[in-house]
Amino acid sequence: MQGSERWLSGEPTLDDMLRDPIVRILMEHDGLSEGSVRCVFQDAAKRLRTRSEGVDQAA
Repeated sequence: MQGSERWLSGEPTLDDMLRDPIVRILMEHDGLSEGSVRCVFQDAAKRLRTRSEGVDQAA
């Protein structure tokens, strides 16, 4: 499978979602840039890693 078909067997990647025309229209309507969305996801990933490391150390 290629492109957007690949995620039909699981969750789409961030790149897949950002290539979706409907997502692009919604982002434009909400005044969001691709860069700002990527920053939010990167920040969330960092926070989850930090939280996960804290749980691993406590165990």
